[in-house]
Amino acid sequence: MKELKEGNDLYVAYMVLGSGVPIAQATCFRVDWMRRVYKIGEFRSALIRTRYRDIDPKTCNGIK
Repeated sequence: MKELKEGNDLYVAYMVLGSGVPIAQATCFRVDWMRRVYKIGEFRSALIRTRYRDIDPKTCNGIK
């Protein structure tokens, strides 16, 4: 899990780590100041050759 606090919002990425692939998939959410939860998106590592070392919880994009 990775968290990022920006202003009153909290961004959270739940990551699934794989064998041979550092990050296999992730689901990202934003929690606002009223504790409402919004799903930002999902990340899936489609190519085994593309290895992402981290996830940006705000955009749910992989970081190489």
